[in-house]
Amino acid sequence: MGIKLNKNTWWYFLVATLSILGCFNNQILSDFLPLISVIQLSTRVLVFAACLFYSILVNRSFSRPFIIYSSLIMVFLLSGLFNSSNIVSLFGNLSYSLTIAMVLEAFRKDQRALLTIMRIWKWIIVLLLIIDIITELAFPSGMYESRAYTLNWFLGYKSERAVYTLPLIIMTSFISVKTKGHITLESYGIFAIVMLNSILSKGTVMTFTMLVLITLIVISDLLSRTKMQRLKKALRFIIDYRIIIPVYSIFTIALLFSENNFLVKFISDLFNKDNGISSRDVIWEKLLHLLDSKMVLGTGFMSRNQYIGISGFPGGSNAHNAILTLLVNGGLIAIAIYIVLHVITIHKNKGTASTPLILAIYANLLFGTVSSIMVLSTFSMLPFFILEDEKKQHSPKKGCVKHRP
Repeated sequence: MGIKLNKNTWWYFLVATLSILGCFNNQILSDFLPLISVIQLSTRVLVFAACLFYSILVNRSFSRPFIIYSSLIMVFLLSGLFNSSNIVSLFGNLSYSLTIAMVLEAFRKDQRALLTIMRIWKWIIVLLLIIDIITELAFPSGMYESRAYTLNWFLGYKSERAVYTLPLIIMTSFISVKTKGHITLESYGIFAIVMLNSILSKGTVMTFTMLVLITLIVISDLLSRTKMQRLKKALRFIIDYRIIIPVYSIFTIALLFSENNFLVKFISDLFNKDNGISSRDVIWEKLLHLLDSKMVLGTGFMSRNQYIGISGFPGGSNAHNAILTLLVNGGLIAIAIYIVLHVITIHKNKGTASTPLILAIYANLLFGTVSSIMVLSTFSMLPFFILEDEKKQHSPKKGCVKHRP
């Protein structure tokens, strides 16, 4: 497993364990132990406060991803205050990603600590996925019913496990490449667990996203160990943010705003859903109508019940699109900050260990075309923080002069 406990590691182990258990949102546990939500919130606050104090003491400054993410939070807060949203619920929802972001920020200058924490997170998530797979195999038609869905298992509804599977792929790929120089057999085993879990959950878009991501990571890993320069350049060209972000922006605008949308029909046919991608087009149309006069700052945070009230059916409990979720919470200002976050962290990041992280960010965007789950999820900031650290490690130190041969 690669975790050797010593005096310092116990501190990392405590932070890693408390942070992920405090962020483990599980309907079964909440129903069985009503106080678990209060205990977990208290744990998140404790971890955040301790890591904030540690970061101020050790780092003495904040990283660019943390500053940008904090700016995004401030926009959400401003929008919420302007639109009289429930600010307590807003921070309750954001506390998951804020906690993990604060842990990453606190230990960003200590790579050994960061790798140890990620290893602990990795194996806890693997354990959760194995438990989830057992429930999927034991209850193929669903373990329990919720207000809107029947296909629920230990980690929730079909696509909800992406909150764990995507960061797991990120962590196992990064740790393997960083410590061994390539994707290890252990990582391939974890990839297999992720795919089995995704297939059994019957989440078609999630399964497709995970398959594409794993395939591209494996291809990039194999190419990194060959001398095929043309293929390497081709891959770098394909994943260039200067191409991906504009194309994704045009695609999203066409998907959300076009009438008689051929893209909606194409996605519906591709993933064997009804003509409106399981009524997502109805949700998008109603939310865009609501945002018509509030594009700059959005409508502010909305609860599940508010989304359901707008969409008119239980399945419409969120925006079902990452960009639309940002528009609701913070308007065009939030979108602009989100783009800046991507550009600043990906720009000039060309290390071998960076490629899986960049691919994971793009996979998150792909998944976000029909889902809101990942955009502000627990580990949503993970690849951005690690990429920023990678960039600093590979950039020339101040005062150093490059000599030409």
